[in-house]
Amino acid sequence: MRLSLLKDQKISNQMNTTADTHLHNKASDTTGKGHERARAILETAKLIFATEGYAGLSMRGVAARLGVSLSNVQHYYPSKDALLEALLLQALANYQATVDAHSVLDGGRLQVQQFEVIIHTFLDDLSQPTSNGMFRELWALSLHNPYAAEILGKILTRIRKSFRNLVRILSPDFSTELCELRGALIAGQMQGMSLYLTSQQSSAPELKNLKLETCAAIVRLATVR
Repeated sequence: MRLSLLKDQKISNQMNTTADTHLHNKASDTTGKGHERARAILETAKLIFATEGYAGLSMRGVAARLGVSLSNVQHYYPSKDALLEALLLQALANYQATVDAHSVLDGGRLQVQQFEVIIHTFLDDLSQPTSNGMFRELWALSLHNPYAAEILGKILTRIRKSFRNLVRILSPDFSTELCELRGALIAGQMQGMSLYLTSQQSSAPELKNLKLETCAAIVRLATVR
């Protein structure tokens, strides 16, 4: 079981070609300050993409927002697609890091309380306007942009496999097929909930316990046949 998890983590590490990986492959004059600049570029791109969509995201717009030259942005990300790829893969790596940070096993088992922390961490992130907006924009873009569809597919696959692995540890009596199905159901429910986790929706009085009920439903998917 642990070997399977380690194998999936290796695949994840190979796929997650984020800003740091890109920078380490550049010339040796990339300094710590350069890494900071690359991260600042990604954060700015994320905000623009989440609020203005792919059409509003441009290399010049990122440069202007940061107060740097266009060539400075292109030094780290040579094209808009390269910038978007790094942005999306960074988001994927962050999700994986969240799972890894809370998945320390106790005697070889994942405790339900640990699993609940992971679920709430994901839901809290999806409640943030920038994260929520970014993924909703990505969904829309993937409908007519093959490149975005490919990246979204990788993100969904990684999230699904992460939850599949957590279910496998949490409920070792589940069959391999059931773990796969429950992982997919949890990932789908998590993404679907993003439509209700915006400030406009979540502020409705009748939805005040939505996160708690969502977490309880996901725990049941992970533990009850």
